[in-house]
Amino acid sequence: MSVQELFYSVEATISVEVTDGSWPDGFLGEFSASTDSLPDMKVNLLKCGDDKLPIDDDGKIQLTRKVVSVELEGFLRVSIMAHRVNGKRLKSREAVFAPKRSGTSSNSKIRVGSCRLEVTISWSLLAFGP
Repeated sequence: MSVQELFYSVEATISVEVTDGSWPDGFLGEFSASTDSLPDMKVNLLKCGDDKLPIDDDGKIQLTRKVVSVELEGFLRVSIMAHRVNGKRLKSREAVFAPKRSGTSSNSKIRVGSCRLEVTISWSLLAFGP
């Protein structure tokens, strides 16, 4: 586990929803997040196997981690990758978001095979001091 202090940051709550199609058969999934200030530190949001995504009744993927901190001066990158157990990889996809002090941002142009995904970020300003 790695820890890094971020200054002037906001909280990003990440949601990923399947909007069309289905996850590619026989592919494992990896979902991660990173920031410009720490590009080599990827936060694992979900690793799933058996070509099945954990999806709730609303079509939202049940991420194992949903919240990350992002510096206001950088960008949040949410990466989605599918690969076969034998290593064959579909091209990794990425949604990039400029942080906000509040509100939401979304990107519905993520495609992995025939699966279309929408990534939504809910932004919250972290309080400092008493």
